Amino acid sequence: HSYIARGVLITVAAVFNPISPNLILLSGAAASFGSSCGLINIASMAGGQSALAAGTVSLQTLPPSRAWIIAAIPVAAIFVGLLGPGITIGK
Repeated sequence: HSYIARGVLITVAAVFNPISPNLILLSGAAASFGSSCGLINIASMAGGQSALAAGTVSLQTLPPSRAWIIAAIPVAAIFVGLLGPGITIGK
C-alpha cells in the first residue's frame, strides 16, 4: 500500500511541474514507481526467500492507524502544493 500511495503522491505533485508536461511521466510516474519497485521485495531479500517460505522469519508490519492517515493528509497537501510546482532559489 505504501508503494502505491508514494507513487500516486509523487505523480500528483509532478502534475504541477511548470517546466514541461513530459516531466509528469518522467519525474512523476517513472521515477516514483520505477525507482522504488525494488522495495516491494525488500522483506524477502532481508530474510532470504527460503527463510520466508519455511516460516522461520516473522514479518512485522505496523497496523493501519487512522490517526496517522489523518495526519498524512495535510502533509501530503503541503508536499504537493509546495514541491509540486518546484522551489525557485534566488531569482
